[in-house]
Amino acid sequence: MNRRSVPVAYPELADISKVGLFREARRDENLDGLTRLTSTVLKSPIVLFCLLAGSRPCVRSDFGVPESWTSGSDLPLADFVCRHVAANEAPLIVGDTRDDPAFQNCSANQIEDLAACLGIQVAWEGTDLKGCLCVMDRMPRRWTENDVRLLREFAQVFADQSEVRLEISQLERHRAEFEQKFSERELKLRAILDTEPECVKVLDAAGHILDMNPAGLRMIDADSLDQVIGHCVYPLVKTPYREALKHLTQAVFSGESGTLMFEITGLKGSSRWVETHAAPLRDANGNVTALVGVTRDITNRRNAEQNQKQIENSLRETSERLRRLSESVLAMLEADRRRVARELHDEIGQVLTAVSINLKVVQSKAHESLWPRLDESMKIVDRALQQVRNMSLELRPSMLDDFGLEAALNWYVRGFEERTGIRTQFVAAAPGYDTPETIRTTCFRVVQEALTNVARHAKAQNVLVELRPDSESMRLLIQDDGLGFDHQAAMVRASLGASLGLLGMQERAQLIGGELEIESKPGRGTTVAVWLPLAAVDAAKAG
Repeated sequence: MNRRSVPVAYPELADISKVGLFREARRDENLDGLTRLTSTVLKSPIVLFCLLAGSRPCVRSDFGVPESWTSGSDLPLADFVCRHVAANEAPLIVGDTRDDPAFQNCSANQIEDLAACLGIQVAWEGTDLKGCLCVMDRMPRRWTENDVRLLREFAQVFADQSEVRLEISQLERHRAEFEQKFSERELKLRAILDTEPECVKVLDAAGHILDMNPAGLRMIDADSLDQVIGHCVYPLVKTPYREALKHLTQAVFSGESGTLMFEITGLKGSSRWVETHAAPLRDANGNVTALVGVTRDITNRRNAEQNQKQIENSLRETSERLRRLSESVLAMLEADRRRVARELHDEIGQVLTAVSINLKVVQSKAHESLWPRLDESMKIVDRALQQVRNMSLELRPSMLDDFGLEAALNWYVRGFEERTGIRTQFVAAAPGYDTPETIRTTCFRVVQEALTNVARHAKAQNVLVELRPDSESMRLLIQDDGLGFDHQAAMVRASLGASLGLLGMQERAQLIGGELEIESKPGRGTTVAVWLPLAAVDAAKAG
């Protein structure tokens, strides 16, 4: 076969150097085995497999290469051959180098060792990688078509082997990059954990410490990680909370997360309240391998909460004592009102009635000149008697105890309308309802105070008083169409002692477990709504 000459080109293949396919990388035993096999099959004493990176051929595997090719200052003959073959798709076929003009610049020593050569380009689909597989002989040789076919098949095998090697090298490079990044991230994570002010710990399923940051070591009074690594945390937990922490650990290794507050005793005897948030740490397959927990010292918060609870309990007890005292005061007040009202009605009322009768008897026997004086005296006694009766009813109307809440309110509402001229309507949703005494008194006093405020301040034209009892509670409504007022501001003034009427109504309702709400705006009238539970009254009776 004659030599086939084609233009030489040198593509950029710097990527090869990144994946370790040059001579600087370790020798590939598989490629060296193929090189020896190629020498045997083609009966060639010299075989070269090279890759091309820019203008630099790099031998990846060789067999039988003379030492003179790599010595001295001249360009190695192998570089020339490899550059030419790798850059051209057509095979290089030279039967006698001494007759070929392309080899005239080679040294005599090199030419002496190379009389004939056959080279095939090695290429990888989808990449710019190029290489060559060359067989050479020290004697002139006529290359056959079969030689070219066999060398081309070997070139394909070399390409396949090198591609696998390339992929492996890429994987190794990626793994190295990943390991470097992972190492960098691990260092960053460790730096973060070391500066984290909260305790961060890693435990196994049995509660043994696998890792802990400096904050955690300080929390348990440990001088170093070596002092506690591999030790169980449960003995540090006070007995009442130990089982709860074990259950939390089991839950975490079942894939759950959780939070727990408990008390610990450090290695040096210090006691702390802590709160831990625990979550599962999983591997790449999703399996739980450890517990990771963040624990904070809540001793100060716990102490503050305990102090707050003590203060709240003290306030609750004080409030309860005040409530009972208020109940007692109101009960005593109602008892005094009842007694005074009875005395006014029974004692003073009877005395004034007797005086009036006596004056009438005297008048019937007196001289006519005394009649005007006696008439005036009898009118004075009658007015006094009426005032005594009104005072008695205002203090405690006897009908409230004798005839019930509905009758007392109906009487009071009619009297209010007569005294003030304000149209007032009373509605009882369930006439004849038997109301407990405490409920009767509270409702009557609230209506008294509310209507007094209407008469003094509201300038209303119409008032509605509605009573709605049911099986569980009593509901009372007092509504007017008057001027209205700023309820919130009025309550503030009342709390400062400016007016006790609003607070008095509210306190009466609250003392028996009820609620009182006032809805009012300037120019829109006022609504007082009261809700009183019957259960609280029954409980008070039972107590």
